[in-house]
Amino acid sequence: MCNVSVIVTVYNDAFYLPQALDSIEQQTVRPYEVIVVDDGSEDDFAYDYVTNNNFNFPIHCYKKINGGASDARNYGLTKVAGNYVCFLDVDDRWSENNLYYKLKQMEKLPVTYFGCYGGFVTEPESYNSSFRRCDGKVNTNCIGKLSGFPGGAPMYLFRKSALDAIGGFDQNLKQNEDFDLILRLIQAGFNIFGDNSFDYIRNIRDGSLTRNKNYKNSYSNIAAFLDKAECNGYFTEDELSNRRMSNALSCLKNCFFEIKDFRFQKKILDEFFDNISYVRIRYYPLFFYKMALSFFL
Repeated sequence: MCNVSVIVTVYNDAFYLPQALDSIEQQTVRPYEVIVVDDGSEDDFAYDYVTNNNFNFPIHCYKKINGGASDARNYGLTKVAGNYVCFLDVDDRWSENNLYYKLKQMEKLPVTYFGCYGGFVTEPESYNSSFRRCDGKVNTNCIGKLSGFPGGAPMYLFRKSALDAIGGFDQNLKQNEDFDLILRLIQAGFNIFGDNSFDYIRNIRDGSLTRNKNYKNSYSNIAAFLDKAECNGYFTEDELSNRRMSNALSCLKNCFFEIKDFRFQKKILDEFFDNISYVRIRYYPLFFYKMALSFFL
């Protein structure tokens, strides 16, 4: 048994819990404990499943009033007893050596390292991450990029004391709260160790935050994170502009054919062009479309 606490949060998706817990049971080293946090689901599936089944590790299930992903994870952090913490999204799974490999690395590292990370493979697309190897400081501009360093908390094994030092997740953020956590740890002076070993299996499904179909909410949520990033100096000015442009373009792709959303389209196009120094040829169609919207609205 290793000194790792695992936090799994659920919200109306506990039907994925059996496969998540099964992947924990298949680990070559057992965790110290598993904490399941039900963030106010409409059913009691999580509690019933945990209490009515036997596992090869200690497990506890808590149900609370719905407060969002960050609130649920922070609640879980108040319940853990291990020196190390990792998060498993309920619809994802681990390869059998996930805990063993990451813990092996962490036990070699001084307390100046907040954690270590690995790579992932997605289902059903079977896309592999391509994260860089790291041992020390990182360029924050590269956090959350597939060819950079992971921004998702489930990719990491964390030192519990480091999470405590920065106060856990920001509960005011609805998306990119994982990015924010990693960036605050880096700004606090902690180092990172990791590579692209594929030890995490991500289930990219409709309805998850990574595929939020409510593009307006998603756009606003990410914009809120970028506003915080600007205030806290997470990124360079150019990188911040690029991320704002990417958020606007991603939203525009989703709402382009929504005939009732022309004013919203103009809003995000205004933000897009506010963040570029000159209009490249490839953006001419968007620029003329923006001009047309300005004329007719």
